[in-house]
Amino acid sequence: QESLVKVINTVQKYFQFDPDRVYAMGFSMGGGAALSFAMRHLSESRVQVAAVVNHTGTQDLVDVYQSGTVAVKSMLSNAQHFGTAPTSTDGAFPYLRVSPSRLVLGNVDPNLTPARNLGHVPIYTFVNTSDPQSKLVTDNLTVTSYLQSVGHNVTLVAEAKTATHKWNTMDM
Repeated sequence: QESLVKVINTVQKYFQFDPDRVYAMGFSMGGGAALSFAMRHLSESRVQVAAVVNHTGTQDLVDVYQSGTVAVKSMLSNAQHFGTAPTSTDGAFPYLRVSPSRLVLGNVDPNLTPARNLGHVPIYTFVNTSDPQSKLVTDNLTVTSYLQSVGHNVTLVAEAKTATHKWNTMDM
């Protein structure tokens, strides 16, 4: 998040660009980060995201940590990420703050779904239904369905492609 702000500030300083046409896009953890950046940068005093392209983005980082391998847990709890586990005294809030949604027993918790603040932002979500990371597919379908049910402008494209977890499964 901090790096993206620095990139935007650098671009603003050296280049002319339309601050109303800044788009966030990403795949997997990057898709979740694109949604997270958009939902955490809503202040009119800085650049906001005009639309998001989310390709099978991570929705619930608490769940990613809890179900992750030792390597995933180590990465998420290092100083460059969250600095602690979500189970620690102060750990849950940072994970929840950047997660587009918290899913409890496979359902969206509307009280822990900051992506609901993006009702004014068009979101394009793509999922490869053959992706071997089926939990990511299910989570994205669940969150997309919820956002659509509350009137958000979310376009979903769910297609069966090659059984792989790669960006190039989305037709550009």
